[in-house]
Amino acid sequence: MQRVAPILAVIRGTIGADPDLAAQWHVNEEQRRTAHGALAQILADRGVLKTGLTSQDAADLTFLISA
Repeated sequence: MQRVAPILAVIRGTIGADPDLAAQWHVNEEQRRTAHGALAQILADRGVLKTGLTSQDAADLTFLISA
């Protein structure tokens, strides 16, 4: 993320003016959510999530802290 964050910031800033970039941004965000969900499910399956933390909550947290 450190390497691509500046590029993503530029794209995020222009999505209001370009419908194609807005659509691509949406696709990218959904792909990121899917990847974080898969990671969280793997961690849940291995029993390493904090007690009471659901895989969905873990996915949401990892998604937020990686943005």
